[in-house]
Amino acid sequence: MNDAPAPRGLIFDMDGLLLDSERLAMAAFERAIVAHGFPFEREAYLRCVGTRDEGTRQILIEHYGPELPYDAIVATWSERYHGHVMHRPVDRRPGAEEILELAAAARLPMALATSTRRAITVRKLELAGLDRYFRFVICGDQVRSGKPDPEPYQRAAAGLGLAPSACWAFEDSTNGVRSARGAGVPVIQIPDLVAPEAELANAVLPSLRDAAALLAAALARSRGVV
Repeated sequence: MNDAPAPRGLIFDMDGLLLDSERLAMAAFERAIVAHGFPFEREAYLRCVGTRDEGTRQILIEHYGPELPYDAIVATWSERYHGHVMHRPVDRRPGAEEILELAAAARLPMALATSTRRAITVRKLELAGLDRYFRFVICGDQVRSGKPDPEPYQRAAAGLGLAPSACWAFEDSTNGVRSARGAGVPVIQIPDLVAPEAELANAVLPSLRDAAALLAAALARSRGVV
């Protein structure tokens, strides 16, 4: 994407991209599933990253079998995880504020497309001090089909009043990248827990700081600044 035209709007994922929350979620899940008598299997868990509840349910039951007490595990998992994130700010990932401030200064409209439920999303953003950046927020309980389906990114672009191709997306997970690509949004992946799949994203970068530099260069080209 080094020569890509500057975007007219930006769409961000939240967990694992802007907020360093995925490790908290994984640790809470590990404690929950072990407490219910099942082993924690990291690869099965990582397949769930970026999905809504129904996707997570399908993946875990296919992996562990129909005897898995999914609802009981999720109740324990949720209690442990939300007991933390609903009351204490989650650390921002490196470069998060940098790229958001860059976009705000350039007057680029920003949307958030997350698989997290709206009430939890709003609270996390408020606690982290990031809520002021987003013109439009679409959450997991506001779409019919969650990531990797294209709907979240289609809705996010529409919420900004832009064509998907006029936006850039930023994601950490494979499910999120598939959602953005399916919607026709060029996507930059900043991997967190999930290793990127070859050539799935338009670009893979180490951090949001690198993404901010890429965006700054695209904006400079659009202004004719060398």
